[in-house]
Amino acid sequence: MTTLVRETFDAYPNGTPVPPGWWVEGGERVFIEAGRLRVQADARPEALAPDRHNQVCTVWCPQEIAGDVRIAFQAMVLASETDVRNINFFFIYSEPSGRSLYETRAGRNDGAYSAYHQLNGYIMTFLADHPKAREYHPDGTGKARLRLRRCPGFELVAEARDYHCHLGRAYEVVITRRGGRITVAVDGTIYLDWQDAQPHAAGLVGFRTFQTDLWFDALEVTRLGPVEGAE
Repeated sequence: MTTLVRETFDAYPNGTPVPPGWWVEGGERVFIEAGRLRVQADARPEALAPDRHNQVCTVWCPQEIAGDVRIAFQAMVLASETDVRNINFFFIYSEPSGRSLYETRAGRNDGAYSAYHQLNGYIMTFLADHPKAREYHPDGTGKARLRLRRCPGFELVAEARDYHCHLGRAYEVVITRRGGRITVAVDGTIYLDWQDAQPHAAGLVGFRTFQTDLWFDALEVTRLGPVEGAE
């Protein structure tokens, strides 16, 4: 497999905002810490900004990806004031107008979620869910909620309530896109599997969160080869 993107954040000193070319929309603070990308967007109610930018955050990787790909990254939730423990990821994201996301970034400066719903792309959400909406395993532990949405339109196309999303635990998320088929796996188990009849062709990937302080690491995007045995 050909590697298209590999970023471990190990090459940057503590306190570096983001790697060269990357940019941030919203957030309290984003910086590299101990070889990981720390994303703080967990403002307490008394510290909430009028535009609420400090409770949401998107961090974009500038390299466009296209075709059949495998996207992998790690994430760990460190804190979440509302206990949602939100790990989100944008992929194959682009501007319908044809302009680049970087050119139009000023319109999303506060990181408001609705600003991304009119763009082309997919949203993967992996979280503990709001305590009032949470479902539980028989042993009493909370289930994670996993969702896949297609934009524009913020259309929910796949959803599962399973596994868990704990504080202080590192998770590996793997997203594959082959043709129109998209799968989402956490720690080696596929929880979402959906076929897009009109798949988006190309775009960027970006880390995203809401009311959560967490880190991301080990982003790797690789080109998938042809399926064995396929003509």
